[in-house]
Amino acid sequence: MSGVISESLSDNPSPAAGWQARLELGLKRCRYATGAPQPERTILSHRLHRGPLVVQKPFYPESPEVCHLYIVHPPGGVVGGDRLELDVELGERAQALLTTPSAGKFYRSDGRLATQTQAFRVGAGAVLEWLPQENIYFDQARVVQNTDIYLQDDSRYISWDFVCLGRRAAQESFSAGSLSQSLNVYCNQRPILVERNSVPGGTQALAAAWGYQGRAVSGMLSAFPVPRHMLAPVRECVDAAVNDQVLCSVTLKHEVLVCRYLGDEVGPGKRIFIEAWGQLRRAMLGIEACEPRIWRT
Repeated sequence: MSGVISESLSDNPSPAAGWQARLELGLKRCRYATGAPQPERTILSHRLHRGPLVVQKPFYPESPEVCHLYIVHPPGGVVGGDRLELDVELGERAQALLTTPSAGKFYRSDGRLATQTQAFRVGAGAVLEWLPQENIYFDQARVVQNTDIYLQDDSRYISWDFVCLGRRAAQESFSAGSLSQSLNVYCNQRPILVERNSVPGGTQALAAAWGYQGRAVSGMLSAFPVPRHMLAPVRECVDAAVNDQVLCSVTLKHEVLVCRYLGDEVGPGKRIFIEAWGQLRRAMLGIEACEPRIWRT
């Protein structure tokens, strides 16, 4: 990704044919002018969007080195036939925290699939934090989501994902439809984490003891590279939150940490993951957690 700083491509099919939206972002680390008190910062050097997928201006609530970006989907929801593509590249030693301003909504389908693909390329010494708000999958939604993260030597990342099946507040379950998800994380082209989640609506897995156990919300946090000594502190903050309504687990293998959540509401899961994120940030990056202000609005 290089060239113009910002560009918009407007030739998009009509909403009746499904939105075809694509957002490309490039970030790089650069120096201030000579003599500035802080010598480096991460800047948004490339931005190109087509259709309704955009990014707000960069924010720097903690330091110039860490760029916060909010990924915005203006329609507010995804329907069958929509396709969303996010492509992010972090240059050497860049550091970015990306999130979304509100929950994603995937509405009931007319039979067509809604697809979402996300690719993150993280340069040597760069840091990616991909911490979106939860996704809500309405009954009879049909969704395919794929996320790929490509790391290089000394790259670091922390990411999470929350899945809400149906709308409990509206007495709606996920009785029909389908959700298929994949997460692939590579380091120097070698797979270090491969995750698959397939949920047919109304399937036995939603109620079975070996599945969702009747709970509507699941979450997964992953991070790399995580030092072995961080396993115990993360487990402690997770174990403190476990009760009859909340199930959690934490594993660490080959420096890949995975934390899983299962519950009736997304709120407790977010609190657990934010606490775990804070622990990991201190250990991996040497800085305190700085929650995006948008999470509190």
